[in-house]
Amino acid sequence: MVNPESYIDTNVFIYWLGKHPAYGEKARQWIKRVGEAPRGKYATSSLTIYRILMIVAGLAGRDLKDQRLVE
Repeated sequence: MVNPESYIDTNVFIYWLGKHPAYGEKARQWIKRVGEAPRGKYATSSLTIYRILMIVAGLAGRDLKDQRLVE
């Protein structure tokens, strides 16, 4: 089981990618810390990545079948 303090959930990525007015900067700082941390210190799941793609696709009015979504 992953330590809850080390798990990065969907909301952190969405706040960071969407530049949320209240939480975007805090999320960006956390993502930066994650990038600088030793490998394996933080974790997420494939379900989290899928949820992020679903949310971004919905906001963009796109579908995950559209291969250009991630370009």
